[in-house]
Parts: sequence; C-alpha cells; structure tokens
Amino acid sequence: MPSITIKNISDGMMRKLKRRAKLNRRSLNSEIIQILDDLVNSSKIDINKILQKAAAIREKIEYSLSDKELTKFKNEGRR
Repeated sequence: MPSITIKNISDGMMRKLKRRAKLNRRSLNSEIIQILDDLVNSSKIDINKILQKAAAIREKIEYSLSDKELTKFKNEGRR
C-alpha cells in the first residue's frame, strides 16, 4: 500500500489526534486513515433536500413567529 508523510502538524492537533485514537481504541495511524476515509467518502450535502425538509416541517407548524418575536425571545433568553 502507498504511504504518505504529514509534516508540520501542530502540537495541539497531534494531542487531539492521539486522544481521538485512544477513545476509539485505534493506533494513531489507523485513526488518521479512518478520518481521511470518512472525509473522502462522505456524501456531499444536498442543500435542496434540506430546504425541502425544512419547508415540510414548517407546513406542519400551525403558528409561526415573526422576526420581531424571535428577536424578543432571544434577547430575553440572554438575560
């Protein structure tokens, strides 16, 4: 199998990778391969599908909040 070398990894990133590998009970190399595999093989987000789902959910809701109401509730929640 081919090999690659990754240079100039920050200390923080290395700590996170090691922690993640330990949590997943993998070697550091296996964890990095898994991360790359997940990223390369992940499906792209279909924004139209997400918007259709959101529209379907909104149709089921009988009451909608105005921008003014949303802002009021957000500000009240921050107190």
